[in-house]
Amino acid sequence: MDSWRELAAQWLPDAHVGLAADASQSVHRRFKALLSSRSLPSEGWSDDDIRFLLYTLSRMDTNNFFHSTGVGEREGKVYSRIVQERHFGMAHGVGRAGDVSAAQPKAAGSSILATLANTFVASAIREAGLTTLRETVVVPVATGMAMTLVLLSLRQQMGPRRTRVLWPRMDQKSCLKAITAAGLEPVVVENVLEDDQVRTNVSAIEKLLQADADGTILCVMTTASCFAPRAPDRLEAVARLCKTYDVAHVVNNAYGIQCGKILLRDIDRSARVGRVDATVQSLDKNFLVPVGGAVIATLTCSSAPGSVCQNVRRAYPGRASAAPACDLFITLLSMGKNGFRKLLDERESLMEYMREHVEHVATRVGERLLRTPNNPVSMAITLRTVREPTRIGSMLFRRNVTGTRVVEATAVKEVAGIRFEGYGSHHESYPCVYLSFACAIGTTRADIEVFARKLEAVLQSAQVERVGNTADVLTLSADAEARRGDPL
Repeated sequence: MDSWRELAAQWLPDAHVGLAADASQSVHRRFKALLSSRSLPSEGWSDDDIRFLLYTLSRMDTNNFFHSTGVGEREGKVYSRIVQERHFGMAHGVGRAGDVSAAQPKAAGSSILATLANTFVASAIREAGLTTLRETVVVPVATGMAMTLVLLSLRQQMGPRRTRVLWPRMDQKSCLKAITAAGLEPVVVENVLEDDQVRTNVSAIEKLLQADADGTILCVMTTASCFAPRAPDRLEAVARLCKTYDVAHVVNNAYGIQCGKILLRDIDRSARVGRVDATVQSLDKNFLVPVGGAVIATLTCSSAPGSVCQNVRRAYPGRASAAPACDLFITLLSMGKNGFRKLLDERESLMEYMREHVEHVATRVGERLLRTPNNPVSMAITLRTVREPTRIGSMLFRRNVTGTRVVEATAVKEVAGIRFEGYGSHHESYPCVYLSFACAIGTTRADIEVFARKLEAVLQSAQVERVGNTADVLTLSADAEARRGDPL
């Protein structure tokens, strides 16, 4: 049978047809290279090439076959053309009832996409610094629910008697609810204050492990990435304890991939000397995609038995949405390793740029930047010279500044039936009110400059409201500057 190229040559010069054929095959050759290399390419692809590949994969799903006749209850039929286009025609999802990562017979293209997305994210995590990475699984739920899946997997693996989770206090509701949603009992370990930083109370964790004569502790859930003034948990020390006392260790590393030089290397060391069963990372916080996905990872050097990733894949009930994997696939293929590395390096350099700008603002208004050297992504500024400091957050929000948090040391809150003093500060008696913020991946120099300018304007405005006129503000700022060396 004549090929289309031979037939086209009857209409056009063969040289012209050959050139066109080579161009049309370029994406297919690059796609073949993706499948053979099993890695994220160094250079990103163009949007047009990515679209071409997506629609090529889409045509491999049965709902997009020519003259397809679907007579079941789930045949990839989509009413809205907008929805169809939003998902590139991929409507079957991924996985099967027995394994969320298994190939879906009705969706060969979607299955290939999901496999590549998982391959790409593993490659990106290694590029960021987690060299001991063994395997990953992308799940279509955000970080909190992903933590719940991990805990359920561990409970199934280690037996029903283990019902308690030691949890160095981290004032974020989803962390605590991840434990209770798994039907487990959280045991809150209060942190300690070191200078301005909130740090892990390792000795308290060890005492609880020593006292667990009945073997009811399932795991310790630590936190790697967090908002200042909390510092990342002492992962290496906790990992050694978990290995010694034979309990699991799960790391909430929600936005820690972007801090590879510090947090991922800390996880690496912890896996080598102790026990780390799994780490959980957010897709949106690390890879600039919409909310709705997470990646669970296990490590090669860890002394943890079994595989959490395999257990999660097999325990996941039913098929899963392909949307988070598709978003991740598109984004990482657009970045390539070099583009992702560039974003990581830019974020690291901008962290110091933000510190300098905010410290300058703090000096001008009589506040100070809290000393949190162990936190590589977040920082905080005191709010001692303003009346009603909780209004600062809303004032910034009205000026289109999002992501800041005002925390009062006197705040009391009940979460999952547990009462927390000083909620938000990760400590029961933090000594001052503060505003926290972060320099996350995707932040630009312009973002920092605008934030610093608006922060100074808001603080000065709040100080005017407190003392009544600008002259008094200048006096107040001068007095506060004289006290800058005093402890909190």
